[in-house]
Amino acid sequence: ITSCDHAIMRSCGLFSILIPSAVTFVFLPSQKRVTPQNTHSSRTSTTATFTGKTSSEKTPPAVDDDCENNSYPTLKELTKIQKGELCIQHNFLDSAQIEALQLDIDQLLLHSSSSYDNLALFQASGLSNRVQGDENIFGSSDRLCCTITPDLFRGKEEFSSLRDVVKEKLEQLKIDLQHVLSSRELKLEEMYYSVSPKGSHLPRHQDERHEDTKGDKAWINETRRSVSWLIYLNRDGWGGSRRIAENTGTGGELRAYCRPCCSKENIYCGSDEGNIQVGWLRCQSSLSRKPNIEFEPIFLDSWVKTPAPEPEDKDKLNDYHHQPLKWKPMSALYRIRRDNSSNLASEQPNLEYANLNREYLSVPFGPDTPSWPSDKELDPAEFGKALGLQMTSEDHQSRFIGLEEIHSSNDQSMMNVVDVVPTGGTLVLFDSVTVPHEVLKVISGTRLAIAGWFHERQQEFPEWYGT
Repeated sequence: ITSCDHAIMRSCGLFSILIPSAVTFVFLPSQKRVTPQNTHSSRTSTTATFTGKTSSEKTPPAVDDDCENNSYPTLKELTKIQKGELCIQHNFLDSAQIEALQLDIDQLLLHSSSSYDNLALFQASGLSNRVQGDENIFGSSDRLCCTITPDLFRGKEEFSSLRDVVKEKLEQLKIDLQHVLSSRELKLEEMYYSVSPKGSHLPRHQDERHEDTKGDKAWINETRRSVSWLIYLNRDGWGGSRRIAENTGTGGELRAYCRPCCSKENIYCGSDEGNIQVGWLRCQSSLSRKPNIEFEPIFLDSWVKTPAPEPEDKDKLNDYHHQPLKWKPMSALYRIRRDNSSNLASEQPNLEYANLNREYLSVPFGPDTPSWPSDKELDPAEFGKALGLQMTSEDHQSRFIGLEEIHSSNDQSMMNVVDVVPTGGTLVLFDSVTVPHEVLKVISGTRLAIAGWFHERQQEFPEWYGT
């Protein structure tokens, strides 16, 4: 049975939906605003007009690949990713490297505008996780993206070679990431340039979702997005005083919505043994202590091995060409086991989904489960509510929150809202599943970045599937 066969079979079941990206903007007061003290040296700009510079004479900057100012995040900082926080490292690139990458963007834009094959290298990006039928076009408010591939036009090597420098630095960073996220086998899979002119923005969205929310596009890729990364390439002074910002730019902050993950050392968010997180459970211990509210990640296991029902037509039992399946996959919600609490698996001895590290919070459910809504096009809030109703405990149902459920509330203990100023050279890393985020409107200037994802392997089909 191929991946496509599986996608078709499962798309006829419970999760034959594509969840739209929520675009409702909320205002939560007292957000954290991350503005680095930029230590880049001041330089005279000599680049093209595409990025707001003045001279067509492009003098290549003196790039030192081993510059002492280049800085990698520590292992302690990287551990924030598996707790649902942002890992922010200032001065990951130095001024010379930033300027060379700006010049590379300029020459790509110039080549794209003068290309005879009419294939523009920079395209309006939209969002890749929208529902079918959504045109996904933001007009003048959309950003432009250029996918970086080995065969991408290189032009002057003194500029384009910096793509390789960034890749090498990220590959080096991946070693530490792999050490911290030991359960994930990471691979640097996607890179692109992002150009956001004045007025552009990106609505709130998730970079990755559970496969069972992707309809006929589910389970067909060998890898999935695991850790999102971006490096800002703006000039010095972005978002600073009015006098400085007039020559650079303002706005375009990354706004991330982070929930305080459980402080237990063995509790991590994002994914668990390939099962992707779908929500949060508010910790009981924090119910009476609002300033210290924490949340446990809830994962969805889509491969609960359950006996398939016997066919109504008994004659098919003896038909060699129509042998019924012995097993069928069902879904169940669970959290990482914290103690010796009871496990629903022990209450269902005919089911083979016991796991010593998991505490299942629902019995297996599927498309015929009465509590699952018949509507196949659920928005994120409705999808989260439907998942919560599958939990066997009313207490768990009341404390469950879907990943994309963002409350407009003055209770800041429920959500850490972090704004990151797009200062040149700053690296931002976060879990692709756990952190809803958006890019605020660019007020002035052109916001530049290079971004992409580390992927991890997709879950393989269990050996019993299709038998």
